[in-house]
Amino acid sequence: MFALLITEHRFLQNIIIPCFLEKQVGKDFYVLQEIINQQSTEYGVSPEYQQMIVNLCSRFDDKNLSKVYNKQKLPVKQFIENIETKLFVETIRPFIDSMIVRCLTIAVENKVPLYLRKNNNINFLQEDIVRISDVVPELIFNFERTPDALHYHQTITVGKKEMNLYGKSYRMLSIDPCRIVIDNVLYAIENIDSAKLLPFFTKKTISIPKHLEVNYFQTFVSKAVANYKVNANGFDILEVREFPTFSVTIVPNMEGKQSLFVNVVYHGHSFELNKKNDCHVKFEQEQDNITFYKIFRNSEEENNFLKPLLENGLMFDKFGFLNSQIGEHIYNWLSNHIELFSKDNCRLMFDSGKLVVTEIPEIEIKVDTSSDWFDLKSFVIVGNKKIPFSAFKKHVLERIPEFVIDESTVFIIPEEWFSRYNAVFSFSTQTGETIRLHKHHLAVFESFGENVDISTLRSNQPENIAVPIGLKGKLRPYQESGYQWLYDRLKFGVGCCLADDMGLGKTLQAIALLLKQKDESLTLTNTKTGTKSSA
Repeated sequence: MFALLITEHRFLQNIIIPCFLEKQVGKDFYVLQEIINQQSTEYGVSPEYQQMIVNLCSRFDDKNLSKVYNKQKLPVKQFIENIETKLFVETIRPFIDSMIVRCLTIAVENKVPLYLRKNNNINFLQEDIVRISDVVPELIFNFERTPDALHYHQTITVGKKEMNLYGKSYRMLSIDPCRIVIDNVLYAIENIDSAKLLPFFTKKTISIPKHLEVNYFQTFVSKAVANYKVNANGFDILEVREFPTFSVTIVPNMEGKQSLFVNVVYHGHSFELNKKNDCHVKFEQEQDNITFYKIFRNSEEENNFLKPLLENGLMFDKFGFLNSQIGEHIYNWLSNHIELFSKDNCRLMFDSGKLVVTEIPEIEIKVDTSSDWFDLKSFVIVGNKKIPFSAFKKHVLERIPEFVIDESTVFIIPEEWFSRYNAVFSFSTQTGETIRLHKHHLAVFESFGENVDISTLRSNQPENIAVPIGLKGKLRPYQESGYQWLYDRLKFGVGCCLADDMGLGKTLQAIALLLKQKDESLTLTNTKTGTKSSA
């Protein structure tokens, strides 16, 4: 029968050895028939899983360890007997542990029996069988705080049963990850350095003097609370589960490019959004009262916040900064998606601490057209702030996106403003909060789009105005259209230029306009603006 023996090496601590055991006729025990290695006769005809186990075990036999780690080329026996402690602890034993864990994994999958070997015996009784636990045990830290000291011990739970380690027999097969035999049962305990278990097989508790207590709480106990189940007596452990707030900072990434960096805040503690640490432990002491807050993250809420950012074109770089997938400047991206940060539990800010306005801006415009120019009194409404549009002149002309509203707030100018309103500011003058634009810049004025109704200032269909009776000539159809267009422009107080080719009757059209003014009592009054023009 192929089996694994758990035995103690004189210098390498506990190891496992592949072997064949033979059942004695009429007896209830097995006898060691042969220890298997790669030179054994049975090796070549063994099943594949047995060969894999033999190969792994051969890698930590004396000869192969000497071949790899014996830099001084000492004889094998001399090297094994005199391995330096640092080399063994930091290199050789972790290697052996990794091979043993792989062997045990194969053994469990293929139901290979395990036996404890004591004192190099060759007979193996029923009591030497090692059973493999089918339940993953949980490590428990037990702390009791008394007026004199802090006491603690460790136990493990297997299923619903708690096991005290004190006085138990054990064999440590692997320190990290932990593989340990306790009272002939093999346990795989994850996420624990099994060396921390060893003292409690021989000690009921470990006591920490009172004067070292606080430092011990802040270090060892805090880590235990963060990673394991803890039973506390004499101090409190409170679990905090709450909705997060999101702190989004506009900051240069590692390449100096403006990016977004997101921290998620729970109970005053910040987690980096892209890192998956599940909890944080906060230590507080008030007089003699000690409290640990175990702060858990809300992955559902975090995913709900992150999902629309990724769906709208952002991606994490390897350092955790959010950037546009297509290389778009983050300000441009924010201009189109600023509403994603307008939630009550979100703050968008610069690394200076200034908050970024997340409300969509509105433009309020009043226009006075009673003169030969447009007087604009325009305001940008952002949240509860009303800012004169004229204040944005320098920023628009010089393409400066950050507009400081006050000492704590910044408005990021939408990218489209730089092209839409550049001509407005370039061709206008400014008096206080008023922007003045000559009427011959009517096309520039249209950059305000739907914010201003200019239908009364620009008409694509001039009124059908009769030709004056006193005109000594006949207007051709295109000349009549030109005359009507001139009349329409003049009526609304807007300058105009007739630029027909030479010989097409520009003079005749102008005479017709002058006669029309004369027919209307020498003065044409602009019915829309009150502007007067005299012949």
